[in-house]
Amino acid sequence: GYWYRNLRQTVRFEESVRVLLADGFQVFVEASAHPVLTMGVEETAEDHGTRVTAVGSLRRDEGGLERFMTSVAEAYVGGAAVDWARMFAGTDARRVDLPTYAFQRERYWLESAGVAVSEGAAAGL
Repeated sequence: GYWYRNLRQTVRFEESVRVLLADGFQVFVEASAHPVLTMGVEETAEDHGTRVTAVGSLRRDEGGLERFMTSVAEAYVGGAAVDWARMFAGTDARRVDLPTYAFQRERYWLESAGVAVSEGAAAGL
């Protein structure tokens, strides 16, 4: 009966997504063997004027823990709260400092030797 109803009755997917968007939801996880509805969520959100993250939990031929962890990371980047300490409990994983960036005034570029070049030499004369 369940499958028959789902094939014969209106699903109202877009309407449901719009209600969730209006309630403030911005991260959507599709729990299926292959994500086919994430694009519909993204298009509905774009039409609604809301930025969302829609990820699948699995992908065809990628059903292992690595795929699941990639999906969790995608959701995290999109704003989902993830308890990383719990996720990596019992492993040898540890926190490391991120590399520094140019705006932090730590330079990794070679310094010039300070050789002065005359205007004529710089112009190739």
